[in-house]
Amino acid sequence: MLKKRAISSVVATMLLILLTIVSISILAGFIVPFVKKSLKSTDCFEFRSYYKFDDSFGYNCYDTNGNEKSYSITLKADGTNTDEEPESLSLRFFKANGVTVLNIKNGNTLPEITMLDPSLGSNLIIPTAGGTYPVLSYLYTSNDLYDKVEVYPVLADNKVCDKSDSVKIIKCS
Repeated sequence: MLKKRAISSVVATMLLILLTIVSISILAGFIVPFVKKSLKSTDCFEFRSYYKFDDSFGYNCYDTNGNEKSYSITLKADGTNTDEEPESLSLRFFKANGVTVLNIKNGNTLPEITMLDPSLGSNLIIPTAGGTYPVLSYLYTSNDLYDKVEVYPVLADNKVCDKSDSVKIIKCS
C-alpha cells in the first residue's frame, strides 16, 4: 500500500503568504516607477499658459530686406498661477517644410536673435511675471519665410513644457 503524505496546513499557509509577498514585490517594481513618472508630468501644469504673444505693440510680424526677413516677436509672462519662474523658453518657428527651434535663456547670446530694445544690451532676457521685464520683444533674422511661431516654457531640469501660446506671423504693415 502507498503511504499518502499531505502538506500540513501551516506549511501551505506560509507558502501562500510567501507567494503573495513575492507577487507584490514584483508588481511594485513596475508600479512605483510608473507612478513617479506620472507625478513628474505635473511639473508643467502651472506653466501651461505662462507665456502669451502680446500684440499691443503691433509686432509679431516680419519685414523683408532682400532675401533676409526680420521677425519681431513680443512675449508677455503671465505667472498669476505660479510662484516659480521658468528657467528659459523655447521659440519654434514653423514654415511649410520644417521648424526652427531657438532656446532663449537669460544671459545667453544667439547670433540670429537679439532684443528689439537695444538699451537692454546684447544678452538675451526672458520675460518673467515677477521680474523687471514682464513683456519683452525680440528680433529674429532669417532667410526663411515662417508662418507661425510657438512658445514653450523650459524648467530648471531642462524639461520643455507643453506649448504655452502660438501666433500666426504676418507681414508688417
